[in-house]
Amino acid sequence: MSKSMEFDATCRRGLQEAALWRLLSLYFERPRPGWREQVEALDAELQKDRLKEALRSAGQADEGVYLRLLGPGGRVSPREISYRPLADPAAILADLKAYYEAFAYSPQTEEPPDHISTELGFAGFLRLKQVYAESEGNPQAAELCREALERFLETHLLDFASAFVQKVSACPDSYLMSPVQALLYFLKRDDLEALVL
Repeated sequence: MSKSMEFDATCRRGLQEAALWRLLSLYFERPRPGWREQVEALDAELQKDRLKEALRSAGQADEGVYLRLLGPGGRVSPREISYRPLADPAAILADLKAYYEAFAYSPQTEEPPDHISTELGFAGFLRLKQVYAESEGNPQAAELCREALERFLETHLLDFASAFVQKVSACPDSYLMSPVQALLYFLKRDDLEALVL
């Protein structure tokens, strides 16, 4: 395989991963006008049965169901601060804000900075910035994004998302069961290609 073909495959894989992060982010946002269209557009990019099942289950999504499960007073908290009772909530939110500002991340969402969907969206944003830097021939910027994503996953998203997945999994009647299973599989990161390619 030539270097150009190898680079193109690496970029394609990075774009697929960024799209998957964003798709997972959307699944955990409140369904609103235009939400289904965004989900369908990203899902069309990924073309895997595992994700097609998640899309089918998202057809059951509506605002009332979402609010009963993930809204204020819902069965499962979608916020990181709820899963870290010994940590200072202000420190968590300040650290997230610092990450978001450092990489110019301005999510177009109503969700708070420590919401599962906001954090998943940031992971996708970082991955996309990494791919862009690689395609522009800027290895320093690409490495900075890669390292930031790794640190962000370790300090914020991985433990929180794993605990979130367990809580949602205890609500088997939820339309989020398939997206939760896709998230769990993705977080294990043992075979990303099986999920996105």
